[in-house]
Amino acid sequence: MIDTIYLENDIQDFSRSQKIIARIKPKRVIEIKSYQQIFNRKNQSFDLQKEKRSLILAKKHTNFFQKIKTNDSIGRGENYYFSLTLNCPFSCMYCFLSGIYRSANFLVFVNFEDFQKDIAKKIVTSNKKLCFFAGYDTDTLATNHLSFFLDDFYPFFQKFSNTLFEIRTKSNNISSLVDKKPLDNLVIAFSLNPEIVVQKIELQTPSLENRLKAIKKLQDLNFQIGLRFDPIIYFENFEKEYENFFENIFSQIDSSKIHSITLGTIRFPFKFYDNLKNQNSYPKFLSSINGKTKNRISYKNSSQILKFCENEISKYKVKNLFVHL
Repeated sequence: MIDTIYLENDIQDFSRSQKIIARIKPKRVIEIKSYQQIFNRKNQSFDLQKEKRSLILAKKHTNFFQKIKTNDSIGRGENYYFSLTLNCPFSCMYCFLSGIYRSANFLVFVNFEDFQKDIAKKIVTSNKKLCFFAGYDTDTLATNHLSFFLDDFYPFFQKFSNTLFEIRTKSNNISSLVDKKPLDNLVIAFSLNPEIVVQKIELQTPSLENRLKAIKKLQDLNFQIGLRFDPIIYFENFEKEYENFFENIFSQIDSSKIHSITLGTIRFPFKFYDNLKNQNSYPKFLSSINGKTKNRISYKNSSQILKFCENEISKYKVKNLFVHL
């Protein structure tokens, strides 16, 4: 429940601002000059703020989308991401957000039209096959009740049918999707891990079985579904746990109806990892991540981990499997 909404002065009359306030019904609305005075304030405790979060409504002025410079692709020539909402309601212990932001409060940029204008311009001027990932800095489905993102962006996705869009989620809250027409160019991609990982590391997220129920429901409605086995977590009895995990997944889900599958171990840019290590809640399991490449830190045996998982998944005759190093 959101008790406090901080509202930038310049957007207090925006219809979307008023719509969000009316739906959430906070106890108080506090006007501010800029979101940065709350979100970027020094000496904030990310961990403490997660216990009682506020919502900040703001306007973004530049950099409405960013190019993805790594090889984290699902088969398109160029890949981009955009984030209307910053921060996530879940508390995954490997999450990079606490290594980036000083605040755990939710931040929603309400000027959706500016995002759409810039993305549309990129699409119509490019001769390449593009993919846009919606919500790099949040779980888009889990925060849809704050931004009402899908109300405005679903028609936008439909308009640009030759461009691929992905919404990645751990949420089983699919109520905002089930009444919509499935789109061939929209992938609902579920991040999945064994239940032992969900319980011990992916804190406050839906169980594996509840995520699978959501996937099956959307498959029955003919939505494009992606499976994201990312990040793979290495631990004792890893091989047996993940062997059983993949068997469970593909015994319940129709693999012929899967748009794409990605594999990746846990990995961080050096700066983010250093910031995470300085957090009071730094999880011990991350101390095993000590393999360094040019740009990232991950497991030393990442290649072997991914090869094992790739071999296991290949038993189920899947297509469009992408391995992200």
